[in-house]
Amino acid sequence: MRNACHAVSNSDFPQWDCDVLFKILDNIHDVVIVIDSKTTIVYANEAYARILGVPVAKVLGRRLDQIEPDAPVIGVLQTSQPYFGKQAYLSSLGIFVVASSFPLSQVWRHKLPMQAGSGFQVSRNLCSP
Repeated sequence: MRNACHAVSNSDFPQWDCDVLFKILDNIHDVVIVIDSKTTIVYANEAYARILGVPVAKVLGRRLDQIEPDAPVIGVLQTSQPYFGKQAYLSSLGIFVVASSFPLSQVWRHKLPMQAGSGFQVSRNLCSP
């Protein structure tokens, strides 16, 4: 497993939590990304690279609103309202996904450098936009 903790400040997110969390997320088969309040991608799991064909290092530290401005997780960040199992089109990759996103403030009650998370699967059976 790669050391993904470099993407998150260890002073805000204790090392033991970071190691355990990222080990779990890196072993999930669905794509998982986490963004901060400015939509900077602070985490992407191994499935991101494997499924989307984009190296994780290429997106870490980049702003999602500049890569995929209509990404539903950005709306979750703005409204603090989660959504589950909804279809979305990723125009930057030309694919449909079924995604769930949620504000992380609903998961952890203390201040985090991460603000929203999203998980999704690529769907080969959805209609084009």
